[in-house]
Amino acid sequence: MTTLDIATQTPAAPPVPQPERVELPLNFSFAGKTLRGKRVTEGQLVAIQMSKDDGTDALFAAVRTVIRSAVGEANWKWMNDQLLTGVVEFSEMTSVLTQLSGKTGD
Repeated sequence: MTTLDIATQTPAAPPVPQPERVELPLNFSFAGKTLRGKRVTEGQLVAIQMSKDDGTDALFAAVRTVIRSAVGEANWKWMNDQLLTGVVEFSEMTSVLTQLSGKTGD
């Protein structure tokens, strides 16, 4: 069935397919290295904020989960090793969130 343009009563041109929105990776620094990751969404940041009510362990778990999904498995493993061996402190993870969210801070 052909769609008609109501104003001109002529067949409407077929819709032009639109390319999917491509999100470019963001650079961020962690433990003195520059890495790449995806932008952290507002919903992920809200989930982290909500986890604060459940205590420190829940907050740390939420931050780690969001960062892991944003930076990929290989970067995550290296970053987690840096954290576990004491090369960096957890505050550096919050810095990564800030860099990947585009926020300048609270």
